[in-house]
Amino acid sequence: MKHLLNIRLLILLLSFGFVFTACGGGEEEKAEEEAAAEVKPKVIYDLGEVVFNPTGTMGKKLMMVGIAIPVDTEEQKKELEESSIVIKDLVLRTFSKYSFAEINEPWFRDSVKSEIIREIQVAYPEIPIATIYIPKWVIQ
Repeated sequence: MKHLLNIRLLILLLSFGFVFTACGGGEEEKAEEEAAAEVKPKVIYDLGEVVFNPTGTMGKKLMMVGIAIPVDTEEQKKELEESSIVIKDLVLRTFSKYSFAEINEPWFRDSVKSEIIREIQVAYPEIPIATIYIPKWVIQ
């Protein structure tokens, strides 16, 4: 009798799962997948590496970061390429104001990304930038 009850419960749960999926239960997953596909950048501008000394290290510590900026079009990428010196200076000024201790904090990487995005948006308001990538992060 207990075995029969378990089978009925299993059939009921499977039926519910089928009905849930057939009635659109998977729509949320599809929407998330479509949103992720839309966020995927069409073009990535690779700024290259920026090397600097964190504040207060008296030149004894060196940091190198690689910066990549996703943009929507080749024209936007070209505009950033033509301004690479300005953007590198912006990144350098942003990083250089932080101490070695701050740079090593767990929160720092996301915080500095947001700050760099804001700075680029001020300098280039016509180019929408949602994120930047820092594929290289080296401290010596």
